[in-house]
Amino acid sequence: MVLCISLNTVAQVTLKIEITKMPSAHSADGIFVAGSFNKWNPADSNSIFKNENNKWIATIKNLTPDTYQF
Repeated sequence: MVLCISLNTVAQVTLKIEITKMPSAHSADGIFVAGSFNKWNPADSNSIFKNENNKWIATIKNLTPDTYQF
């Protein structure tokens, strides 16, 4: 008896973008990132920068491994 098992796993990737100093021309709210990962939607609520310890961070989760533009 021969048992063959094929496992195809798809890794999930998290993209983290960090702004260490907020540009003075922008307010601290309503800053988003747009890119090929969200179909260039600048109002995507999953791509908003949030203040974490005086750094502005956008975390985009559950991406498949690929090349993305933003």
